[in-house]
Amino acid sequence: KLQLDSSDLDLDKREKETKLNARLEQMRSLFENSQRDLSKKEEEFGKLKGQVYSLMQQLQRARDERENIRQQKDQLESQAVVLRTELKIQKGQSPEEGEVSGLNSDAVKSLKELQSQ
Repeated sequence: KLQLDSSDLDLDKREKETKLNARLEQMRSLFENSQRDLSKKEEEFGKLKGQVYSLMQQLQRARDERENIRQQKDQLESQAVVLRTELKIQKGQSPEEGEVSGLNSDAVKSLKELQSQ
């Protein structure tokens, strides 16, 4: 028969502790690596979030600029109609109704003043 003495039990106990310590060290290492990876990902996310914010601002500025350009275009078109109509009035021709109807209120006032002169 085999007989176990206390030294065999101590050896068995030390082996288990060594294995547990190795496993604990492995888990600690995995945890630290995960923490580093998480920090990197959070940093990347922060950068992306900043880029998205910047792009949203650029988009808003582009929209505002587009609206300003539209307003300027409308204003220039109205001015062109006013000038064409002024030329017709100066030549003694009467403007067509369709030309005057697309004008903004300032342009219509200007034309009425011209016609009354």
